[in-house]
Amino acid sequence: MPRSQLFSPLDTADAPVSLKSQRHRRLVSLLTSAGLHTLLLLALALFVFPTMVRRTQVLKFVVGESDTYSLTTIDVTPRWDAIGSDLTDEPIVIPESEVPPELDASLFELSGAIDDPSRSSSNVSAVAYVVPKNIGESLSASNSVEGAVDRITSELEGKFEKGDLLVVWLLDASHSLVDDRKRVAVRLAPFYESIVNRHSGAKFEVRSAVVSYGSAMRERVAPTEFGKKIVSAVEDLPIDRTGDENVFSSVAKCAKVYRSSWPDRQIAIVIWTDESGDDIEHLENAIAVCREQQVSVSVVGPSSVLGADTGLHAYVDRKTQAVYQLPVRRGPETAMPERLELGYWYLTRLNSPVQGGPRSLPMWLGGQDLRGILCGFSPYAMTRLSIQTGGSYTIFDRQEERGPFDPEVMARYMPSYGSLAEYESEVQSNPLRRSIMRAVGELKGKNVDEPTTMLFIKRTGSRVFDFTRYYYTPSEFRSKLSSSRGRLKAQATRSSKFVDAALMHLTDGGDLDLGLEELYEHENSPRWRAWYDLTRGRLLATSVRLEEYRLAIDSMISPDGLAPSTNHVMLRASSELRSNETFQKRGDEAERLLRRCVRENQGTPWETLAQRELDFALGVGVRQMSLTQQPMGPASRSPSLPRF
Repeated sequence: MPRSQLFSPLDTADAPVSLKSQRHRRLVSLLTSAGLHTLLLLALALFVFPTMVRRTQVLKFVVGESDTYSLTTIDVTPRWDAIGSDLTDEPIVIPESEVPPELDASLFELSGAIDDPSRSSSNVSAVAYVVPKNIGESLSASNSVEGAVDRITSELEGKFEKGDLLVVWLLDASHSLVDDRKRVAVRLAPFYESIVNRHSGAKFEVRSAVVSYGSAMRERVAPTEFGKKIVSAVEDLPIDRTGDENVFSSVAKCAKVYRSSWPDRQIAIVIWTDESGDDIEHLENAIAVCREQQVSVSVVGPSSVLGADTGLHAYVDRKTQAVYQLPVRRGPETAMPERLELGYWYLTRLNSPVQGGPRSLPMWLGGQDLRGILCGFSPYAMTRLSIQTGGSYTIFDRQEERGPFDPEVMARYMPSYGSLAEYESEVQSNPLRRSIMRAVGELKGKNVDEPTTMLFIKRTGSRVFDFTRYYYTPSEFRSKLSSSRGRLKAQATRSSKFVDAALMHLTDGGDLDLGLEELYEHENSPRWRAWYDLTRGRLLATSVRLEEYRLAIDSMISPDGLAPSTNHVMLRASSELRSNETFQKRGDEAERLLRRCVRENQGTPWETLAQRELDFALGVGVRQMSLTQQPMGPASRSPSLPRF
């Protein structure tokens, strides 16, 4: 096929007639062989069937080169076989001595091998997890980008020892990966040199192509045996500035087009990215196409955000050297986000002094409201694609993005990588999980954030300290406060209605003060038990704070609410509650649930999120200030920031 037609919309039926003839001959041979073996297979079916109902598949989570690993359990998805017998859903524990010899325990692997990518996904009934015993909290540059490249090239070497191989480097063309791509290119150079040296007389052929993706997909280098072309294309890949990441549609198209051009060889697609993709609606189609075309997909990508889609990426402005935390789609670790879209109140406090104060929050924490907190698992969609096509997922996080969570503990919270339909079915069949997800859905897109606690300021930038505070005389301030009272309370009341609606899904009999403790006691998943405590605990705490906020606004308007010289106030956490007994009981229940979440989920992001809520008392106090008039300088301006 001419290169100009490689990514044309033409169907592969337009391939040369000779290729069709070859396919026809192969099809006749295949059908003949299948017929001859049918009777033998039927005769053996009853004998071998008991050994076929549980299969495994492997997914690699590569974090460092010096880590040690252990095999834990296989989670079995209940399915019906052809004659209708029900498979067990009890977890199977595999002793370490029974790890198959082909399973390389030197890697951080999740699950086991799909040897035949064309096998229907409905035949996969088990996923075996190999979880690291110890992951270093910091990795040196020698085993970051370079280590990830080495893992992929080692995997590729294993493939081209078995036959002809076409490697398609499918690269994220976003601005955020410019530096990483250059380091990848440097590391790939000796790899391709070694192929030339070791395989000059070999009977197997290795070719590579480079394709970039963003809003659109472009072939940068057609399949070639010259490694220098590949290295150069990776290093100098043009940037896609749209911020779009259409990776799954790109995978499907690559699989179809390259298979039509290379019908008789192994094809491996390698994705390098720091996002999870914007076109997840094409995930299952990409899986189906890759399995049909017998194309494996391996990914080097980021860890996921806990229960949410969007995380942060540190961008350093070249002119000012200021660091901006820009939103980036990392994806949740599950098929659907399981975390409330609910903001935290007040600025996050650090447990230990850090130079620069709140500006120096670690990147893995995900910002002031912890919405982008990284959990150490890989993104659901990319992970599922790797599992189902017989590839691998290599986690690569930058140094500052690596969280402190204990991997041995986190193994108990391993998410499911089944299909979205399977996930929804599991949730709907479990009353507690269904209630949690309904509460999460209730707040989706509602923007229930902290109400205004620093009154009458103007934001001048994207960072928390970029604001202008205006000067008012005490009388002007009282007048402005009085006229704003209704608006401020209305905003809090609006949020309260959303919070109460979400709480209704986590109540027994419609009473907001009665939870689902009986369902909680029968839940055997640490993940969902943690989500219940965190979700209901945070909703109750927010309900109390919003009531306290309304009462604090009223207190300032009262005749003796403010000192005569006060011309500015800040609302802050207080241990004193103004609200009635109903809200005080809610506060007690919120604290109980959040403390249980902390106690039972130590070493996990759930502990961090629950403790963040507990760091501030539920009351809302008023800090009064008397400011002197000072001239204002020009408002700061943010530079032109890239889209990730």
